[in-house]
Amino acid sequence: MDKELIDTVRRPADAEAFKMEQLSEAKKKIKKVLTALAEAEKRKCIGEAEAGSIEAVGKAKAEKMRLKPEDYQQYGEAAKTTNALEALPKSLY
Repeated sequence: MDKELIDTVRRPADAEAFKMEQLSEAKKKIKKVLTALAEAEKRKCIGEAEAGSIEAVGKAKAEKMRLKPEDYQQYGEAAKTTNALEALPKSLY
């Protein structure tokens, strides 16, 4: 009777318990992998955003440098006009 009880109840119950433990461990491992993948994706997105920001700042600085000579030329012309106006007698304007 003991052997029959072991064969029909105990072993199937042990097998089911083992199966459940293995499934639980597998779920934990899957969760860790998915969490790691999500973290990697998050870091990738942050890195891409930071790179885009750095690129935009660099382009803006380059454009500013490109426009500087033009600004200085306009400033020079305005300064010449101002100097010419200051040289005129005050009664003319």
